[in-house]
Amino acid sequence: MTYTEESIRASVKADEARFLAPWREGRPEGYTPGPQMRDLLCIGAWLREELTRSGVSDDERRKQERLFNSFSRGREDLFRLAAEILNHTVRLDGQPV
Repeated sequence: MTYTEESIRASVKADEARFLAPWREGRPEGYTPGPQMRDLLCIGAWLREELTRSGVSDDERRKQERLFNSFSRGREDLFRLAAEILNHTVRLDGQPV
């Protein structure tokens, strides 16, 4: 499986409410993050789940999450960044590299 920007966008958007639920705790009702922050939060949560599901070790998962968080500051397209990270971390058959 090759991760694409479009496939990640579809997966993240489908579970957006679930990914944002922990972030919304303790915030005023109706408060929502801006589009870039929403994408950052949701993609980060999705990436963690996908790396865990793919069998990547905890150390490697944390390393890839740090890369995502670091590189996301200078990137416009966070979905493409997540695809690049996953495609370099998980083999085509879904197993860790």
